[in-house]
Amino acid sequence: MEKQAFLAHWDRINEIVYPIAMSFNGSISAEHGVGLLKADEISNYRSEVETELNHRLKATLDPAGLMNPGKFIGHAKIRTQS
Repeated sequence: MEKQAFLAHWDRINEIVYPIAMSFNGSISAEHGVGLLKADEISNYRSEVETELNHRLKATLDPAGLMNPGKFIGHAKIRTQS
């Protein structure tokens, strides 16, 4: 299957696979983190506490946002520490 054809089905595949993985206490990410394709979705599968902790840790360790910007938490999701 061509890459573009596969990516055209990406959202539908995720709608099927992610809930199944979560029902087995699985994860949508692996040891290398979330990646660009899943960065904005991760908050749908993590608790608010986990998400906020990730944001605060990222802001504390990388206040300028220089380390892999947008690749761990997502472009729209990155917050600064208050």
